[in-house]
Amino acid sequence: MKFISTLLAFLVAHSVVAAQVSWQQSNGPYGGSVTAFLRSGTLLVAGTNDGGFFVSSNQGASWSRSNSGLTNMMISALALKGTTLFAGTTGDGVFRSTDNGQSWTSLGFGTNIGALIAVDTLLFAGTNTGVYRSTNNGATFTAVNSGLSSTYVSAFALSGSTLLVGTLSGCSRSTNSGTSWAPASSGLTSGWVRSLAVDGSNAYASTNTSGVFRSTNNGINWTAVNSGLPVSSVALVRANGGKVFAGIDGSGIYLSTNNGTNWSAVNTGLSVKRMSGLDVSGTPLLAGTIFGGGIFTSTNNGSSWSVSNEGLTNTTPYDLVCDGTATYAALYDHGVAVSTDNGTTWSFINTGLPVQPGVLDLAANGANLFAVTTQGLYRSTNSGANWAYSGTGISGSVQAVTLNGTTLYTGASGGVYKSTNNGTNWVAANTGLAGVSVVKLLVAGPNVLATTAGNGLYVSTNGGTNWSRVTSGLSGNNFGSLVSNGVDVFVTSPLDGVLKSTDYGMTWSTSNSGLATLTPSMMAISGSNAVLSYVDSAFVFVSSNAGASWTRSDVGLPRSAAPNNAVNALAVNGSHYFAGLIGGSVWRLPISGSADVRPTSAIAPGQFVLHQNYPNPFNPSTTIQFTIHSTHSSQFTILKVYNVLGREVATLVNEQLSSGSYETTFDAQGLASGVYFYKLTSGSFVETMRMLLVR
Repeated sequence: MKFISTLLAFLVAHSVVAAQVSWQQSNGPYGGSVTAFLRSGTLLVAGTNDGGFFVSSNQGASWSRSNSGLTNMMISALALKGTTLFAGTTGDGVFRSTDNGQSWTSLGFGTNIGALIAVDTLLFAGTNTGVYRSTNNGATFTAVNSGLSSTYVSAFALSGSTLLVGTLSGCSRSTNSGTSWAPASSGLTSGWVRSLAVDGSNAYASTNTSGVFRSTNNGINWTAVNSGLPVSSVALVRANGGKVFAGIDGSGIYLSTNNGTNWSAVNTGLSVKRMSGLDVSGTPLLAGTIFGGGIFTSTNNGSSWSVSNEGLTNTTPYDLVCDGTATYAALYDHGVAVSTDNGTTWSFINTGLPVQPGVLDLAANGANLFAVTTQGLYRSTNSGANWAYSGTGISGSVQAVTLNGTTLYTGASGGVYKSTNNGTNWVAANTGLAGVSVVKLLVAGPNVLATTAGNGLYVSTNGGTNWSRVTSGLSGNNFGSLVSNGVDVFVTSPLDGVLKSTDYGMTWSTSNSGLATLTPSMMAISGSNAVLSYVDSAFVFVSSNAGASWTRSDVGLPRSAAPNNAVNALAVNGSHYFAGLIGGSVWRLPISGSADVRPTSAIAPGQFVLHQNYPNPFNPSTTIQFTIHSTHSSQFTILKVYNVLGREVATLVNEQLSSGSYETTFDAQGLASGVYFYKLTSGSFVETMRMLLVR
């Protein structure tokens, strides 16, 4: 590695230094939807539904994200060929890694991948248009569908020298490496074969409507083996060493020790039973769940399971709320989580909430919390320690909630409902809102504001008794966020950007100075500090003057094709901005360092320098300075931090930068003591330096 100790500089007037603290991943909330597993030596790889890859080098005790080069985060299948990893995605085909998952390369096979398998020198991909075969490590694929029973492929397995494929119309088999296929569905009474497994001379097929089947002759004939299984739809079947496991969506995991003749539940410790991934090829056993449950491991052949989600930042926040020292995350896939230390730690507070509720909206006032779930409105009067249903009297599906002391308003498909006794009872407050579906609500001064599904914005000046539509300064009928700092009210609009009202929602004017010409989505504000995101993107802008002007501030947030990692929720308190990402849990940015630009001298043409961080050693944060030069108007620049294993732990810079000197802060909260490396890439310039974190 090269260390630069001197800088030859020419003074050039009117240049700038940009100092920008970057967004950092908070430590949770942990969990996610895990769809596939792979073992490569001692490395465990987990593919998720919307967060890409996580890897573990300590038997699942902790996980870290590993998505460098990946542009699609929806992982559907995994395969290992020698030391090369292959991943199938939903929509973007196959990706390949030759460095144990540290980086990924697209193979340009853009389609939905339902299954992958490596057989000797061949790689097979199952898609919704049939089976494709590669003889050159995925560089090219050729369709091999002759005789295939259906071109919708969901599973592969190798039984001896016979390749089995599961489809929407049963099974097919090939004895010539896929060149031709023959029917292999005799005895199968269900069309859709969801998964396949082989253990010795036994092959197993799990189906969508008829449970599990076994074949003892390489798929020529099948026999149902379902005694003890609770349902007929079985998502997964895996087998190893005489033990056969069935994963069932909603019923957990079942085990057979007699080749499927009898089954019994092995769900001890399995708090989430929505199964989506299963690997029994080694120790520990790995179970993946959906709706935020994440990963469970077993070291005793499934007799008991333990949650193994440390580092699995794969939840999807639908709402973030700051109240006092608490930050609450409403998770579409795993209830409600709370942090009282700005995201350093999170805990789930779901006692009394429905199993795997989709929480869409939150309101908080001290110990009183209200959660809008897919199963109605729930209330907690003890800061989330317990929840109880609180939707008596509300008609239609609840979509929003807001409060003012013990007076509450809910927005539903049936309009607005009001409670004056902290949510115990509700009455309709819909005069002027006939047939309108309310999606956002806000109490602002003496007024109550409501945005609707395609019917504009309404205001009530008498506590919800009557409503009237507001049009002054507004265009269109659809709006996004509706927020207030107690003085001004803001609403986001796909037509007008950010709109501001200084009279509690009666009249509006645009507040877009400095904003990009994109469609704004989420907004949050506290005092003079505001944060704004854009539809299907990781673009974030902040304001320190209550929206009078905006500055882009999304350094550090992951970049990938929409909607992967798009910002889905925002919040702000006295010290931090918070962003909830699709499949990315919660990120945070200190307010004090969100943006700072000051005059300085520029470097001489052609000079690139990465400086030693200071302080070093450090705890918990350190400053990294660098200088870049571009012959163009700007240079795409990346600054990342890695641990000693080469795993990426933070992205500090990932954007176009003009020539000049820059600095950023690396916050190592949540990371272990030890040596870390930071690497700067700008055009053809690459430099790596070492730093030491000491707790």
